[in-house]
Parts: sequence; C-alpha cells; structure tokens
Amino acid sequence: NKLKEIETIIANEQKTNEAYNDAIALADSKFNDKEYNDAKVAYQKASTIKTDEKYPTDKIKEIENILLELNKNEKGYSDAITQADGELKNKNYQKAIDSYKIALTFKPQESYPKDKIEGAMKLLAELKQLQEDYNKLITTADASFKSKNYEDAKSDYQEASNLKKEEQYPKDKLAEIESIVNAAAKLDQEYTTAIEQGDKAFDTEKYEAAQIAFEKALTLKALEKYPKDKLAEIKAILKELADKNAEELARVQSQKELDDKYNAFIASADNAFTGAAYEKAKTNYNAALKVKADEKYPQEKLDEIEGILEKLAQEKEENEAKIQAQKEIDDQYNALIKAGDDAFAIKTYDEATEKYTEAIDVKANEQYPKDKLVEIAAILKAIEKKAQEEELAAESEKKKRDYFDALIDEADAELLGENYQAAVAKYNQALGVIPNEKYPKDKIQEVEDILAKIQAEKDNASLAEKEINEKYKKLIIEADNAFSTQDYTKATEKYKAAKNVKQSEVYPQQQLDKIEALLAEKAKNEEEIKLTNNALMQKKEQYNEYIKFADAQFNEKNYEKAKSSYILAKGIMPDETHPQKRIEEINQILADILNKEKNEKELALAEKEKRDNYDKLIYEGDRGIRLKQYKIAQDKFNAALVLYPTEKYPSDKLAEILELLEQEKETPENIAVTNTNNASRVKINDANEKEIEAKIAALLNKKNAEKTQLLQKDKEGYEKEEEIRISGGIKRTNEADKQLDDYTDDMIALKERGDKYHLANAKTLSETKNILEKAENNRIKDADKRRELASKELADYTKEDIKFVKAQEELSKDKAKKHHVFVDDVNETKLVMLERGEKMRTENRKLIEKLITETEKNETISKKRSDELKMDVHKYRAELVKDEERRISASIDRTTKNAADIDKMEEDINKLTVKKEKNYQRNVAELEKFKESINKQELQRLKAAEKGRAANKKLKEKMEEENVKFINKKNKDYYKNVKQLDKFKQGLLKEELALKKNADKRRENANKELLKAKELLGTVPNSQEIRYKRFKTKLDEDRKMNSDFNSDLQAIEKEKTLLASVELGNFYRGEKQISEDLELSKKYAQGVTEETAETGNSITIVRTKVTGNHVDVYERIFYTWGGTFFYKNGVNITQTLWDKESIEK
Repeated sequence: NKLKEIETIIANEQKTNEAYNDAIALADSKFNDKEYNDAKVAYQKASTIKTDEKYPTDKIKEIENILLELNKNEKGYSDAITQADGELKNKNYQKAIDSYKIALTFKPQESYPKDKIEGAMKLLAELKQLQEDYNKLITTADASFKSKNYEDAKSDYQEASNLKKEEQYPKDKLAEIESIVNAAAKLDQEYTTAIEQGDKAFDTEKYEAAQIAFEKALTLKALEKYPKDKLAEIKAILKELADKNAEELARVQSQKELDDKYNAFIASADNAFTGAAYEKAKTNYNAALKVKADEKYPQEKLDEIEGILEKLAQEKEENEAKIQAQKEIDDQYNALIKAGDDAFAIKTYDEATEKYTEAIDVKANEQYPKDKLVEIAAILKAIEKKAQEEELAAESEKKKRDYFDALIDEADAELLGENYQAAVAKYNQALGVIPNEKYPKDKIQEVEDILAKIQAEKDNASLAEKEINEKYKKLIIEADNAFSTQDYTKATEKYKAAKNVKQSEVYPQQQLDKIEALLAEKAKNEEEIKLTNNALMQKKEQYNEYIKFADAQFNEKNYEKAKSSYILAKGIMPDETHPQKRIEEINQILADILNKEKNEKELALAEKEKRDNYDKLIYEGDRGIRLKQYKIAQDKFNAALVLYPTEKYPSDKLAEILELLEQEKETPENIAVTNTNNASRVKINDANEKEIEAKIAALLNKKNAEKTQLLQKDKEGYEKEEEIRISGGIKRTNEADKQLDDYTDDMIALKERGDKYHLANAKTLSETKNILEKAENNRIKDADKRRELASKELADYTKEDIKFVKAQEELSKDKAKKHHVFVDDVNETKLVMLERGEKMRTENRKLIEKLITETEKNETISKKRSDELKMDVHKYRAELVKDEERRISASIDRTTKNAADIDKMEEDINKLTVKKEKNYQRNVAELEKFKESINKQELQRLKAAEKGRAANKKLKEKMEEENVKFINKKNKDYYKNVKQLDKFKQGLLKEELALKKNADKRRENANKELLKAKELLGTVPNSQEIRYKRFKTKLDEDRKMNSDFNSDLQAIEKEKTLLASVELGNFYRGEKQISEDLELSKKYAQGVTEETAETGNSITIVRTKVTGNHVDVYERIFYTWGGTFFYKNGVNITQTLWDKESIEK
C-alpha cells in the first residue's frame, strides 16, 4: 500500500509538472508572438498550478509593464496626429510636418503620417512657387518705378497684390504711385493757374504782378520756355518804362541781375536736386540764399535735402545691417549643412536629421536639406526593412539552432554512455545542420583522443592482461558453480570480485542482475511481514543512494545539487537528522557566499564610481585650463587629489596652473619683431614663417601621438573587458555543459520538448499566415483609402482650377476694360491737347492783332510825345519799328514753338498709345502663357496620379506575389520540419529502450535541476545588456566631452577674433578706413616689417607693408589645433595672395 501511495504521489507530481510545463510553454509562445493578454492568462494558469513558482509572477509583471508602455505610445501617437492635423488645417505646414514626424517616432510603420508629410511638402512647394512669382513681379515693378514708368509699375504691383493679398508692400507702392501722379497733376494745375494769372496781369499792364506770377510758374517748371519768354518780354517793357527815370531803371537793372543770378542758382540747384546730386544742390541753394536771403524756397529745399540725406544714411545703415544679418544666417546655415553632411557621411542619421532640420529652421526655402531629410527617411526605411528580413532569418536560424542543440544533446548522451561511434555519428549529423560550429568538431576530436587513450591503455596493460584473465576466469567458474547450486550469496561475492578485476566485462553484471531478479521473485513469495521489512530495506537503500550522491556533491562543493538530494532523502526518512544538518549547513554556506559576492560587488561599484568622479574632475580641470579659467581648474584638480592623493597628474597640473598665472602677471603675450624702422626700404624672407610652420607641425604630431595612445589605451581596456566577458562566458558554458552532462539519460524530456516544438511550429505557421492575411487586408484598405483621398484631392483641385480659370478670365476682362478706358483717355487727352493748341493759336492771333492795335496806338502816342518833347520823329519811329519787329518776331517764335510743342506732344501720345498696346499684348501673351502653364501642370498632376496608381497596383501585385512565395516557403519549411521531427521521434523511441532502470527514480530531481539550470543560463543576456548600457553611457559621456571641447574651441576662437579685431582697429580695413595712414607710415619703415605674436593657443605673424603713406597689414594666424588663416587689412585672403603680396624678396 505504501508503494502504491508513493507511486500515486509521484504520478500526481509528474502530472502537475507536465501541466505546469505545458502552461509555461504556451505562455512563452504567446509572449514571443507579442499576444500579451493571452500570455498573461496562460502565466496566471501556470501560477495557479504551482503557486510557489516565481517565474510566471515575474512574467505577468513584465507583461503589465509592456501593456502600459504600449498604451503610452498609442496616446503619444494620437496626440501628435491631432496636433499635426490642426496645424495642417491652419496651413502651418512645417509645424504639421514636425508633428507628423513625432507621431512616426511612436508608430514608425504607420502610413498615414508619411502620406500627410508628403502632402504638406507638396503644399510648401506650391507656396514657394507662389512666392517666386510674387518676387518676380515685385522686382519688375520696382525697376519700372525706379525708371518712373509708373503705369507699368502700377500694373505689376497690382498683379503682385492679387497674388498675395496679405502683403502690404505692393499696396504701399500703389499708394505712393497714386500720390506721385496726383502730385504731378497738382503741379500742372498750379503751373496753369500761375500762367493764367500772369497773362491776366500782363493784359492789364500790371507787369510786376505778371512778373511774379511767371516767376512762380518758372519755379514750378524751370524748363518751360513760355514763362521765360513772358518774363523777358516784361523785362523789355519795364526797361522801356524805366527810360523815364534813370534811377528807377538802375534799380530795375540791379534787381534783374539779382533775379537772374538767383534764378540761375535756383535752376542749377533744382536740376541737381532732380538728378539726386544733393551736395551740389545744397551749394547752389545756399548761394541763392546769399543772393536773396528772404526767399523761403531755397531754405525749404535745403531742409528737404537734409531730410533726404538723413533718410539715405539711415537706409544705408539698415541695408548694411540686413547684409550682415543675412551673412550670419548664411554662415549658420552653411555650418549646419556641413555638420549634417558630415553626420550623413558617417551614417549617424539621427544627428544628420537634427542638423538638416535646424538648417530648414534657419532658411525655410532651401530645398537641399529637405531633399537630404527625404533621403535619410528612405535610408532608414531600407534599414528597417533589412532588420525585418534579418529578424526572419534569425527566426529560421533559431529553429535550425534548436534542432542542432537536440542533436548535440543526443551526441553528448552517447558520449556520456561511452557509445563513442554513435556519438561521432550524431556530432557529424549536427555538423550537417550547422557546418561551421566548433563544438561538434571539438567533441569529435575529443572522442578520437579518448579512443586513442583507450588503445594506449590497452597496449600498456597487455603485459598484465594474461594474469588478470586467469584470475577473472577462476572467479567466474567459482561464481557459476555457486549460482548453479543456488548459493546466491557466494555467487554475488564472486561475481562482484570478477567485476572488480575486469570492470569492462558485462557478464558479471548480467549475472548479478539475474541474481537480483531471482531474489526479488523470491521475495514476492515471502510472508507479509517479510515483504514489509523488505520495503523498509529498499527505502533504506534508496535513502542511502540519495545520501551517498548528496555527500559526494557536498564534498565537490556542488551545494545546490547536494541540497536537492538531501531534501529528497529527508522526504524518504524524515526522522534522520543527517540530511537536516546538512541542509542547514548548506544554507549557511550559500548565505556566506552570497554575502561575500555582494560585498565584493559593492566594493567594485564604489571603486568604479570613485574613479568615474576622479576622471570627471580631471576632464573639467583640463577644460578650465583650456578656457583659461584657472581658479575653476585649481578647484577641480584639488578635488581630484582628495579622491586619489597619490595620483601624479593633478599635482603636475596644479603646478602648471601656477606657472600660467605667473606668466599672465608678467606679460600677456610674447611679441617678436624681426626688424626695426630705418630709412632704407626693408625686405624680409620667409625663414620665420617656415620655423613657425615646423613648430605647429611638431605640436600637432605630438597631439596626434597622445590621441593615438589614448585610443590604444581605451582599446586595450575594451579588449580586456571583452576577454573577461568571454572567459566568464566560457566558464558559464562549461558549467552548463557539466550540468547537462549529469542529466543526459532523461530522453523523455527531450521527446516532450520535440512534441512541443512541433505543436509550436504548427501554431506559429498558422498565426503567421493569419498575420500576413490581416496585414494584406490592411494594406489593401490603406491603398483604397489613399486612392479615394487622391481622387478627392484631384476633384478638389479640378474645382479650384475651374475657379482659378474663371478668376483669371474676369481679371483679363477687367484688364481689357481698363486698357480700353486708358486708350479712350489717351485719345481724349490727345483731343484736349489739340483743342488747347488751337486755342493757343487763336490767342496768339488775337495777341498779334492786339499788338498791331497797340502799335497804332503807340504811333499816335509817339506822335504826340514827339510834338511835346520835340524829339526826332524819324529816329523814334525807327526805334518803334524795330521794337515792333522784335515783338512780332517773338510772337512768331512763340507760335512756332507752340506748334512744335503740340506736334511733339501728339508724337509722345502716339508713342504712349503704342507702348500701352504693346503692354496689353504682353499681358495677353503672359496670360495665355500662364493658362498654358496651368494646363501643363494639370496634365503633369494627372500623369503623376496615374503613375502613382500604377505604382500602387504594381506594389500590390508584388506584395501578393511575395506573400504567395512566403506562404509556399513556410509550407515547405513546415513539411521539412515535420519530416525531421518524425525522424527525431523515431530516434527518441529507440533511445527510450536503452534507458537505465534508475531513470524513473531520478526523473523528478532531474527536471527540477534542469529548470534551475535554464534559469541560470537565462541570466546571461541580462548581464550582457547591462554591459551594453554601461558602454552606451560611456559613449554618451565621450560625445558630451567632444561637444564641450568644440564649444570651448569656438569660445576661444571668438575671443581671439575679438582681440584681433581690437588690435587691427587702427589699420586699413578695406572700405571702412582709408589706405593712407600717416601714423602707421611713420611708425614702420618703408618696405615690409614682420612681427610675431603668441597668445594662448595661436601664433600670429603680422607683416606691415609701407609704400609712401599707404599701409597694408597682412596677418597669418596659426592655431595649435592645426587651422591656418590669412588676412589683408582684416579681410580673408588666400595663401597665394599672402605669398605674393606680403613679402618683398
């Protein structure tokens, strides 16, 4: 009954273990397939089967963390998409692109943000084209405005304003043109009013008033001839009237001279003002003020000129500031592009993406960084695809590796059972699966060495073999005789003695087994009490076997195995004290070992942290020296000495800092002058320059050697760490091999594992097929969705195009209408001018008739005056005739000029009409060209859409084809695996028959030890992951140090540049300072003077070239990091120009 109870307990425990192992296998499979909810249920089931097992509880916690992280990613993706869609709706396309990119960081495989990014980039390109068209119109309009072609300028500004209604600049220019046109019209009106007032005053003989009116007209239009003629005529009349009074005549003459001089200055000043020669205009206006100090006009013009000059100076400063700002933007952009290109060249795509994105932020319209970002995205996509392919290959390799491991396990079992030929066959079969593996080759060599050793032992033992054989035969005869007489005690003694003489012989053991079987059969026939005693004896024997195995393991310090066997022994005989003592002793030993390892680990970590802090302080101290922050450097090196007082490096650095501080107190720089000022022309050679080049080269070689030594040191440290890791791995591998060697006879576990693999492979194949079908359906849905979206966008675009064409047609109609109105205005103006000319001719005729009447009247007056004054009538009449002829000639000249002016005006109107017709034809042609461009773009978009649909179709067909190939390959691999598994099963069934009798007794213990061994083996990747994290932290620290070094270098360069700018402040610098410098030409000798200055991390050669009063300053700056720069008068030059100009050989 007790035996049955024990068997029942063992059977129940075996079922429990099987159920637990099945649940764990199912849960692991679900976990590896990322079906976390199903995996969690399976782990919970396993935990209910064995509540004290830690593994399923840990996996449940891991799954809960993974699900929490997945939920965070989903939320992040959703928020980013919402933000991006809002920005896209608000037409903030660049912000939308950035948000879509953030969404891709959460879900890199999602197509929606990628499609949206592509669409947003197209919209940005369209905005860029619109901006280019707008800029082109503004440039043309500005040119027309500058040449005072206000109609063309107005037309182009209007078109630009229609393109971008939100822009204020074209609207301001249109208002300015309107103001100019209105000002011209107002000027014409004031001029006409002044002429009319002058004519009216002249007709009423109010010559002073007429003169004032005509002078006003002349100030308004200085080039007009009519007011000048009228003024001359008035002048003549006034002269005639002045004959009555000589004093009045002299006054008038003096005033005339003042007026002429004033008018001449004013006319010259106005011409200079019109030609933007403001200094000349100021001179003439001041001269006019000296002539007529009370006149307001020249003072007003002087004030206006001062305002214009001030405005021009301000505009010049603003333009220079804009140019400088643009240069800084260009430099920043070029630096970012170079950094991006460098990162791209070394395949650090994250850094390259960051730099290109920053470059776009600096210059948003540049296409190059955008193209590079697209290229990087394509590369990353290719890398991701390659990773997926490698993952599939790794999965295939894993299955191959599992089969290889199974064969190796069989071979190791054969080797453990000393079935050397079978072991070699299995190792060769494993090599057929993975040919390049070293382990089976080493094992084959090991078997060959064992066989050679056995053969050698046989050879060495050949001399004593005869004696052993004779002794063995004698013992066998005696044992057989005792066996035949059923004297089993004597027979057992003799067979055991024979077995000890020749342990390789099977016969004694076979006979002993028979005796044991006979004794067992005999025991069955004994009484119940005897059976009970026999059971107790067997229980004692089993107890003794466990104790014997446990004591052996304890002596070999395999405490876990010993403890497991002691627990089993205690379960068989609970009253025995020896197992409990041993268990307590082992627990204490294991606790001591654990505490010792923990203390050693804590000490190692503390030492590492201390060393890291020391290295950080040393780095910060070196950086302080580099930046000349000596107080900070002293603090850091003193802190480092506190950590490691015996270290030499910080002590040396502190001494170096003291020397540097002393040098700063003594002299800030070392300047060497190669020659002094003298009367003769000085010449120099390049010996000093060559010496400095050699010095810098030696310094660079020294730095490179130090860098190489540092890299070699890091490399040796890494190799040492790698050697430790590999040696630790070898040790763990040997321990694992030893553990697996102890349980090679458990073939049933291998069979069960094979069955599980078979089921898992079948399930994996089915699930993979379902995933592929689901992915294909999703792709089809996405493709349909994209096609619908493309069709919708195409329809929207068609509507927008129709709307745009209608708007253009309306605009064309409006332009045509305006053109016809303009032509009508021109024709009307032409008629008005003709009417005005005719009116002027009529007025001239009336004037001639009036002059004739006045002549007759004057003749009568003259006759009376001749009678009264008794003058010579004939002489006076002759003078009157001459005056009359002059008046008639002047009138005819004016009439001729008026006719010519009218003809010229008519000709100008015709030219203007022709020009406007040409402009209209050009507008029509440009409109047709624009329509053609729109149609062409539409055709291109339609072709692109068709091409995209064709590409999607091809992609779908290719994916379907690849899917079919993949399914076929999976089916082929599945049937191949089935055949291999069937073959493997047959081998396992054969091996089952050869299991030893005691396998059943040790199965449970073996299963537990195997699970523990697996758990121990599973810890290796965690330690490796820790090492990788530690290496990544070190790499991040190195990158930060490199970044700090670059920023320090830039700060130093900036400081040196500022110092150099201060030193060059008195030198000639291009257009900023005149080349003649009396002070420098007196300070330095005629010829070339060379000076050398050492400051910080640079050496500067300054060559001052003096020719007469002209001074040029050349500089060559050597930096200790290897850079060399050349300057002339503060401006960058080439080395060729330096070699050519800075030295007189």
